[in-house]
Amino acid sequence: MTPSVLKALRDGYIEQIGPLQQNKIERAMLERKMSNLVNRAYHTTEEEIAAV
Repeated sequence: MTPSVLKALRDGYIEQIGPLQQNKIERAMLERKMSNLVNRAYHTTEEEIAAV
């Protein structure tokens, strides 16, 4: 691979990784929120949550 091809690959990676990392953070936050809502709806105790 030439240096220009490597630079293009690196630039493409940098362009794509930022939004993917942000999506990962947002997904984790939404999963936690949904989990908390389900736990409240089913009146799950802390002991039950810890067991899972």
